Parts: sequence; C-alpha cells; structure tokens
Amino acid sequence: MLSNARLDVHLPGNRIGGFRDFTVHLLTITVGLLIAIGLEQSVEAMHHRHQRKEAEKLIREEIQDNQNALRENAKVLMDEINSMNDTLRSLKAISDGHAGELSE
Repeated sequence: MLSNARLDVHLPGNRIGGFRDFTVHLLTITVGLLIAIGLEQSVEAMHHRHQRKEAEKLIREEIQDNQNALRENAKVLMDEINSMNDTLRSLKAISDGHAGELSE
C-alpha cells in the first residue's frame, strides 16, 4: 500500500459564481454519473446473459447424460429381471420334481 497516495481533485476552470453555474456544474456531474452507472449495468447485463447461456448449456448436457444413464440402467434392470425369472422357473421346476426338464 502506498502511504502517501492522494486523491486528485480538479476544480472547475472558472469559479462557480451563481445558482445557474452551480446547477450546470451539478447537472454535468449527475449526467456523468448516470452514464457511468449505465455502462456498468450494461456490462453486468452482458455478463449475466453469458452466465445464463453457459448454465443452460451445462443443464442440457446433464439432462442428456441423465437420460442416457437412465436408458442404460433400465436395460440392466430388465436383464436382471429376466435372469431372476429364469432362476425362479428353474427353482419351480426343481420343487415340482421335474429336474430332468432343466437339462433339455
């Protein structure tokens, strides 16, 4: 940090003589501040728009990944269900005394 840093304030070139000069000076400062605030808000709006588009893109990618995982999980689940049904049929055949039918 600079310990001897100072803020430079530039006074207007001519002396503010009356209410009219003061009003013009005040309006000039006000318009300058409004322009600065407007520019800052424009930049912020563009930044937020960019962030929104990036977030939407990431969400779409995540939804697609989730749909792909869901399809794969459903396929695995159906394979497991079919395997369990085959096992249940085999156990039923064994319990009914038809173990010989399994080898056919």
